[in-house]
Amino acid sequence: MRKLKTSERQQAQLLLYTWNDLFVLRLEDRLVTDLVEHSIPVHPDSQPMRAKDKLYTKEESDWVEEHLSEILKAGIIG
Repeated sequence: MRKLKTSERQQAQLLLYTWNDLFVLRLEDRLVTDLVEHSIPVHPDSQPMRAKDKLYTKEESDWVEEHLSEILKAGIIG
């Protein structure tokens, strides 16, 4: 990994400063928007289907399992 040039470091600092409200340490601190809403309609008589291939790597699944309560609390999923 190479070190950033001074100009690149300044650009990165400006980017982080300009958009600092988008970078959070806790999911609960993220900003909420109503610009986009996504839902998956489920019909009462539909049957669940299992995916043939795993959708997530073990690391991704472990992360979700570890952070699921935070994700629910933050209102990211419901």
